[in-house]
Amino acid sequence: MNPLARGPNNGFIDRFGNEWVRGPSRTKGQAFEWDA
Repeated sequence: MNPLARGPNNGFIDRFGNEWVRGPSRTKGQAFEWDA
């Protein structure tokens, strides 16, 4: 599977079929974090 496949929420689909969506950062000093 393409590791950069796009999911229905415009996130990335990893090799396990989980979608990773860029969400608002909750980590100080980070521009964003990955919400699974």
